[in-house]
Amino acid sequence: MHWLAIIVLGLASSLDNLGIGLTYGLRGKRISVLSNGVITVIAMLLSFVSLYIGKSVNCVIPITAANAIGGAIITLIGLWTIGMTIYQKPQSSLTEVMTHPDKVDKDHNDVISISEAAVLGLALSLNAIGTAFGAGVTGLNPILTTLAIGVFSFFSIESGVRFGMRMNRSSVGKYTSLLSGLFLIIIGIREILI
Repeated sequence: MHWLAIIVLGLASSLDNLGIGLTYGLRGKRISVLSNGVITVIAMLLSFVSLYIGKSVNCVIPITAANAIGGAIITLIGLWTIGMTIYQKPQSSLTEVMTHPDKVDKDHNDVISISEAAVLGLALSLNAIGTAFGAGVTGLNPILTTLAIGVFSFFSIESGVRFGMRMNRSSVGKYTSLLSGLFLIIIGIREILI
């Protein structure tokens, strides 16, 4: 049932995007469909490269070892995501880009342009590279997984911004990161046990 793992992985890798969309929406920043498309394409390209590299590793080592290694990587990333959310480490420059919209919206027009979206897309994608590599090592189909990541990325940002515009304050972003980490742990353990 790799299709279920692909869907859950696409969802887990995009929950942070939902939190970012909410953050931007809450602060009155709009992400146009075109800018969201740029973010999605960047996420898909970097995820595909990571998946393909992971898939190459999968061809070199036995399938059970590949599943264990890939599952362990995904599980560790899930634990790291939860740990970073709970302990609120000092923010890196990439985290600041994601959680402080004014750092991305350089012209302060409350609309994320295509060039500004490229910076945001890169920051969001860097969080998913390790997960995509682990998924590739476990043997998930790179094309289908990349498409799932792209679809969930696009719709999570779009719905996050729209919902955020309607809310005046929220702590949902923290819970999406926790949920994302939990999904990754479940996927990782499942891949280790298969």
